[in-house]
Amino acid sequence: MNRRTRPIMTVAAAAIAALSLAACGGSDQAGDPASQTTVTERSQMTTSATTTQTASPAASATSTAAPAAPSSSGPSAAPADPSEPGTVPPDANASAPSGGGDELTTRDSEALFVSPSGRISCHMTAMGTTQVRCDLVGATFPVADDVAADCEWDTGTSMHVSSDGGAQVGCVSDVVATGRADSEQARLWWQESFGTAGNGQAVLPYGKSLNVGGARCTSTREHVRCTVDGQGFTISTGGYTLV
Repeated sequence: MNRRTRPIMTVAAAAIAALSLAACGGSDQAGDPASQTTVTERSQMTTSATTTQTASPAASATSTAAPAAPSSSGPSAAPADPSEPGTVPPDANASAPSGGGDELTTRDSEALFVSPSGRISCHMTAMGTTQVRCDLVGATFPVADDVAADCEWDTGTSMHVSSDGGAQVGCVSDVVATGRADSEQARLWWQESFGTAGNGQAVLPYGKSLNVGGARCTSTREHVRCTVDGQGFTISTGGYTLV
């Protein structure tokens, strides 16, 4: 009885020992460096792939937004269209008279002009005494008897104003000088758009004034008005006034 029991215990002990060894062997395999490296490499590859997929939409969004920059800056760089309101073409003021607007100023000490109708001719000077003389062309205006009686020549055709004698009806034996538009002095104030009268005389258009020193003449449809230092006259085929 005792001999049969011992072998059975021995076999049982051997089986238990074998099971213990198997358990220890499994534990060593889980900690194998090669296996750990393999797991780590797979984890890194997975992370890299995930990062690439996440970055792709951002890159796509950037490439889509890029064309918008030129389109937003394009209009501000474009030149203004001269036909748009508020803009002025470069040659819009090419025919503007010298001095600007309706006030003309000559750089010379004299100027000669006629009215657009050619019926009034004036000579302005600022040499020594500043003065203006204007004559009617082919017409006369009525003059008071006492004024005519004091003149040994002709009245009713001329008006005169000067810095040292005021304004008065002219007493003359000649006619006022006239100036051609192509003369040297006319080029200093006259514009081609003003036109000419008679034999090419320079016209002072209606609504414009010409200044020579302290003398100023304005052309209107009713008359020509000239002053020197605040004193002057108007002259027309219908008559005259002192101002």
